[in-house]
Amino acid sequence: SKFELAKLPGKLAASVCEPASVRFVVPAGGKSVRIRIDKPALVQVQTPIAIAPPADRLEPPYDSVVLIAMKWRYARFVDRGWLALRPRSIAPDRVALLASQARLETKEVPPVSEARASSLDMGGGGRQTIIERVPAEDAAEFIAKWDVGHYTRLVPDKAIKLDMGRLPTRPTIRYRADDSVGASAKVVVDGVTTDDRLNAARGSLKLESNLTGTHELRVDTDARVQLLVDRPPTGTSAELYALRTISPLDGTGRVKVNKRSAAKQNINILMYTPSASSATTVRVMIDGGSPARISGAPLATWTLADRTVPLPPSDRPATLGFADTAGGKLYPRRVVVALGDDLPPGAHTIELSVIGGERVWTRLFTLDDAPVAARARQWRESVEEAP
Repeated sequence: SKFELAKLPGKLAASVCEPASVRFVVPAGGKSVRIRIDKPALVQVQTPIAIAPPADRLEPPYDSVVLIAMKWRYARFVDRGWLALRPRSIAPDRVALLASQARLETKEVPPVSEARASSLDMGGGGRQTIIERVPAEDAAEFIAKWDVGHYTRLVPDKAIKLDMGRLPTRPTIRYRADDSVGASAKVVVDGVTTDDRLNAARGSLKLESNLTGTHELRVDTDARVQLLVDRPPTGTSAELYALRTISPLDGTGRVKVNKRSAAKQNINILMYTPSASSATTVRVMIDGGSPARISGAPLATWTLADRTVPLPPSDRPATLGFADTAGGKLYPRRVVVALGDDLPPGAHTIELSVIGGERVWTRLFTLDDAPVAARARQWRESVEEAP
């Protein structure tokens, strides 16, 4: 790499590649770690100062910029949660100095499709149902798995072709008319008009029960209204929505998670706030901050079992609000908590705590067939920024 230069004894220097990290939990009672390698290499060994090391603190000016889509590499720190270890005995001519350039790199945040996800229940009371936009990249799979709670958005006075036979129930148009209660509406199916009325702030308009196959639907109205129909479009260009159940995060919430195997498993946490940018801080703990870890084997990750971070800005479209009650839009963002390969399979507990800021709602899910490679990295980027 042109950004890493190893300065060796005797005024020698050589470019080296970016580091590759391997984690290793020393078994209880272990006194030493022996490292062997089949080709010349520079090795640095570090250890956390605690089971759940504190967050690193950057020096100025690196700490003056809030990074969302980027991250620092080789920035200088005021405090680090990891300490460098020196070999028990080493000759001076085997010590090298690594000169590296501090730089910004793009965070790798691979998209996550909820079409292959399983929801995790946080339990507790006060749960609500929201109407949330489905990402365009998930449209084809969302339509293929069309079910109750799936909707296509209708634009007043604009026709759309729908597959009316996808569900056994009677086709229904769900509406939200907070400012237009009592307004008239004309439902037009294949050119045939039926007069109707928006009789409540939240309600539904029923279509004929014998509709199957493809039909053209249009709702003509002068009212300010949101319209959703429970049938899929014949294409994938329409706006699609899903009903999602969210739980209020008042204080602390806990959820039980079953880690399916020794491989890393991501837990995706969607957090919703009334504003797109929030001053709220969230603390996430795994197994009380001190999980049991696999020892005596090389590991790809070190799970951050106790971490407090500012809630990132919203990274997806706002919701349409609550499905059945009054309330404004909520702005979601995804936080990724990784159960790394250093944690054994089986039951684990994730505890979420909100510190200050505004009210937070949340829901959690994990992928049913998440690949081992190409994972979302800590929080929004990597299972850890530790060495």
